[in-house]
Amino acid sequence: MVGWTQAAEARELCGTLKACLAALSAPSGLSTSDNNVGKAGASVCTVGLMLNGCTIDDTMPGSPSFLCGQIKGGDVVETVDGKTVSLDTLVEAIRGADMPGSKMEMQLRGHDRTLKTVNLLRQPRGQVMARRDLFLLLDEMRSNASSHVLGERGKKKPDEPLIRFLNKSIEDITFSIRKVCVCV
Repeated sequence: MVGWTQAAEARELCGTLKACLAALSAPSGLSTSDNNVGKAGASVCTVGLMLNGCTIDDTMPGSPSFLCGQIKGGDVVETVDGKTVSLDTLVEAIRGADMPGSKMEMQLRGHDRTLKTVNLLRQPRGQVMARRDLFLLLDEMRSNASSHVLGERGKKKPDEPLIRFLNKSIEDITFSIRKVCVCV
């Protein structure tokens, strides 16, 4: 049976993670004045695509492109906001107005050659990076919980109720993050 202290610590950890989620979901307060360009021309916003030319290699955990669940590695960006893109114009097209909350529509060609339309909202870079860190932390927690259970097999009964509680809480938090999704 799970000790009272461990259960209390697990509940406190889950409460902290939920508070982090609430903070990440709150309006950013970022200024959208001037031309919205950060230091050295870096964009203020991101949708979290990792590109190799016009081909999407991956999506950043916690980013709008990751949370929508429609974008896969190997998809090729054909158009952004109705305009055909090339290697030279893609990054600027994705950056767009570079305003938090601005909409972006992309047409992607999948590896099976089908065309799909994905709508995203640009998000403040700092907010996406913080959400990425939260996703990585949740993945690490899930991995450690699973390793703990595997390591305890054959020994005294592991703290399975605690592990189940943590995994369920992690799933709930991940679902909540996806629900606050940035797909439109």
